[in-house]
Amino acid sequence: MRIKLLSSERTFVMGCAMILVMFYHAPWLNHPLIFPLRLYGLFGVDIFFFLSGYGIAHALSKNDSLKHFAYRRTIRLVPSCLLIGALAVASCHLLPTEYNLGHPNWLMLISLNRWFIVTLIIYYALSPLLLRSIRSHPRSTIICTYACSILLINVPLYETVITWSAARLPVYVLGLALGCGVWSPQGKQWWALCGLLVAGLCLRFWLAYTQQWYDHQFWNLGTFVLLSPGIIALTQGLSWLGNYFTLRNKCSRLSHRAIVLIGTCSLEIYLCHEYLYSIITTFSHHHPDMSGWYLLGMGLTMGILTGILLHLIVKRLIDFTGLKI
Repeated sequence: MRIKLLSSERTFVMGCAMILVMFYHAPWLNHPLIFPLRLYGLFGVDIFFFLSGYGIAHALSKNDSLKHFAYRRTIRLVPSCLLIGALAVASCHLLPTEYNLGHPNWLMLISLNRWFIVTLIIYYALSPLLLRSIRSHPRSTIICTYACSILLINVPLYETVITWSAARLPVYVLGLALGCGVWSPQGKQWWALCGLLVAGLCLRFWLAYTQQWYDHQFWNLGTFVLLSPGIIALTQGLSWLGNYFTLRNKCSRLSHRAIVLIGTCSLEIYLCHEYLYSIITTFSHHHPDMSGWYLLGMGLTMGILTGILLHLIVKRLIDFTGLKI
């Protein structure tokens, strides 16, 4: 596995993952061309967690103190969460209730109503302990992580932070293991990862076709546990794609830069795009003649541009206060 390529194309892969998540949340179109993106778009979140683990392992491996690590994570998360949370609460009070933006409360104000943010904070808190365990007992740590994950996804609390965090913990730990250099799949291991990727995608398709995920919590969340090693193969494939774009013509290089920009602003895009989707969905109810393709394009464009604008605002605020990321 080419670790240097993954490191150089990390932001491009994050951009691809963000686009997948945006397609997954888009409710306006069920066209056969869009169906695979909506079906497998949620795995973009797994890519985020894998890259987060990979990046944090690199950061802590550079003799980075825990204090500096916590400071950098806080400066990256808190300003964006507070700004977008405040805008969301204000929108809830200013817009009619039919826009269904959610119930304004203190969790929304700091963006902790998003399970992804809560899970990310939990993983950040566990990272130093997990890294120490991985460096001393890599195989045992990974096996124990999978065992705990399988046990926790059977907790009778469907679609809560506990179950979603447990289902994504293995892919985060694999990112940590790869980032600190204790494991790098080669040869047969690489083909085994590709096989697990195909198996996980097939299982997800079967669950969607038979609608089993509504009745079986274990199979729905277990898909993410099964697919977690395959996410490494998927991430590597996307990094190869990014490298291919940089070697082609001018149009390909411009596409690469656009996706890298989306990856750079992925946190802000993630936090704001569902609120915008709710507004567009309510707007479409008043205009039923609008095309699903038009609504999809509007949602993607507004989500990306708003996220980029908010990222620039947050960056200016951080620079103004003299803080450094």
